[in-house]
Parts: sequence; structure tokens; C-alpha cells
Amino acid sequence: MNLDSVCELIVDAEHKTAPRVESGGYPSIRTPNIGKGRLKMDGVYRVSDETYKKWTRRAIPQENDLILAREAPVGNVAIVPKGIKPCLGQRTVLLRPNSELINPNFLCYYLLSDEIQNKMTSRSGGATVAHLNMKDIRELELDFVPSLPIQKKIADILGAYDDLIENNFKRIKLLEETAQNIYKEWFVNFRFPNHENTPIDDESGLPEGWGKECLDNLCIKISSGGTPNRKTKEYWDDAKYDWVTTKELKDCFVFKSAEAISEIGLEKSSAKLFPIGTVVMAIYASPTLGRLGILTKESCFNQAAVGFDCNNQKISNHFLYYTLHEERGNLNALAIGAAQQNINVKKVKDHKVTIPTVDIVEEFTKVVESNFKLRKSLGIQNIRLKEARDILLPRLMNRTIEV
Repeated sequence: MNLDSVCELIVDAEHKTAPRVESGGYPSIRTPNIGKGRLKMDGVYRVSDETYKKWTRRAIPQENDLILAREAPVGNVAIVPKGIKPCLGQRTVLLRPNSELINPNFLCYYLLSDEIQNKMTSRSGGATVAHLNMKDIRELELDFVPSLPIQKKIADILGAYDDLIENNFKRIKLLEETAQNIYKEWFVNFRFPNHENTPIDDESGLPEGWGKECLDNLCIKISSGGTPNRKTKEYWDDAKYDWVTTKELKDCFVFKSAEAISEIGLEKSSAKLFPIGTVVMAIYASPTLGRLGILTKESCFNQAAVGFDCNNQKISNHFLYYTLHEERGNLNALAIGAAQQNINVKKVKDHKVTIPTVDIVEEFTKVVESNFKLRKSLGIQNIRLKEARDILLPRLMNRTIEV
């Protein structure tokens, strides 16, 4: 049995980039939006009605269709949920399972199993970038297609983990929005506690006792990272310290990184170690420019990011994080460079921000501290849920665990 035999259709996307619109329209699902089972809708590009009609002439994606990445990276696949009308981006393929033969959720997880991922990887070719051709996708062999009731049980077991992960992400997003709104209410709209009894200074336009200070004066240290030589094997073998990239900065806590460097790499190269709690900001290249993260362990990163070590007598990490978030547009406007825009570290240091009185900073910190702790806890839960799901998935698919 092959993939083509259990699908009603397998349709390739347009071989060109869909023109974007700033808002409205339909979500354009590119390869970065295809996760392992679920679509990643945060920051998704949008396309106009006209583009949607042109890009869906071959087939209009519908609920329970699968979207497969045939390149960058090969093999990621996600199911189309209810209420989403996506437009296929370049390098993606639409699969429509025949529900009388195969459960769409089961097929999605089966395609993510080690067995099928290895088959797709072995068939992917390309001189510079690995990609799957349509013939190989259609002829992909499916060796494990149990009865529909068994398929549903397997899909339900794995789906329960993904449902919990998705719910946690929604809670994290709501918590983040709540904290951002508190910050704006207090420090942008000046509706902080006891604001009605605090006069506004005519000259500065700020509440009495507030002022403007350079970020450099508010931190013990502001520094970009450095990169160990990639060709020096000992810098990367026997890895000890997380090596965080700007792609891993997602306006949230940074729990783990895909790479790590060794003790020797830290000692003998330009790499720098930043402490737990460091607020990190991407200062190089779109689309990561301005993204933020908070380190949950001692980590290193390269010169594409800058770390802020707060002076806790003046501000807290919580306050700094939301200040940088609010100032993102102003900081990004400092970027220079025709091909790859970047923000000069000195300009970051010299950038002035609004600073309230110490007691207001302390009160804000107390208000959002529990918010931060819960977000961190939910993030850790999601890591453990993903690890459990990823252990369970191959065992269910290779029949090590019977359903």
C-alpha cells in the first residue's frame, strides 16, 4: 500500500511565493508554519482573496487535509484544523486522506514516525537543498495500516498530548497579553496605582519623579555574543553550554537550544556565557530582529543577539523585558544595512526609555511575577509532554506497544 492509494488527492503547491498582504485575507502556510502534527499560526503570512483563488485552483484545502513540507525541512506534516482556510505556500503539498480507508489524524502521526521520516529522507534529493519530488511522495510505502478503530485509538492517544500542548500555548499567550496590557496601562497610559494623586511634570510630560534613562545606565552589562570557529571540533564536541540562536528567541523563555558548545569552546574562543535570567534580544536580520527571550539556564549566543544583565537596584528583569517589548519598533528603527539589517550595540546602550520611580517598578514586578512563574511552568510542561509524545509515537507505530 502506498500513500497515493489511501488519499483522494495529492496536490503540489504553486512553485512561486504568494504575494503578501499586511492584514486580513487568508493564512499562507509556508514550511516554517508546518509543525509536527499541528500548524504554527503565530506570525503566519496573509494573502489576498485574489491570491487565494489563484493559489487554490488545483484544490481548496479543507478540514482534515494534511499539509506536507517537501523541502526545508523535508517531512514535517500538519493537519488542517476546523475553521482555518489556508493557502498553500511554496514547497508544500496537500494530501486529502480517504477517510474510508485511513484516519486523517493517524496518517498525520504515521507520516511523522521514524519509519516514514527515514523513507522520506532517503528519497529526498537536490544538489543544494534536500527536497521530495511528487512521484516519491505518491509512491511512499505505508507498511502499517491497521483497522480504522485501531487507527483512531492511536490517533486519540497521541492527539491527547498535542491537545494539552496546544491548550498550554493558548494559556501562555493569554498570560503574555495580560502582562503586556498591564505594562501599557501603567507606563504608556500612565494609569499606574495612585496615578490620580501624582502630578504630571509640564516639561517632561511624565509623572512626577519619572524620567528618561539610557539602557546602559539601567544594566550592569549589555553585551553581544561571539561565535566559536565552526571548524574547530573541540569547541563543539563534549558540549556543555547551550548555544542559543535568534530563531530560538520567541518572546518567551528559552528552555533549550538545538546546539551547545564545550568548556574549551567557551574558554578559547570569542564565546561569552550569560547568566540565568538574562534578557536576550535579536539585533540582526529580519524576521528575528527585535525578538526577545529570557534564559532559564547559563547559555551562549553569537553576535546576532545582545544580552541585558539588569541593575536590580533600578529595574527588574520583568520590567526590562516588557520595556524592550514596548520599545521594539523604536529599536528596530535603529537598524542599518541594505542586505542584512542590524542594530549597533552602542545604539542599543544609548537608547533612552521611560523609567518610573523605584516603588512603582517594585509594585509592577510583584504584579507580573506570578504571571512569569506560571508561563515558565507551562513551558516546562510542554517540553515534557512533547518528549513523552515523541517517545510514544514510534512505539505505537512499530507495534512495540499494542493498542
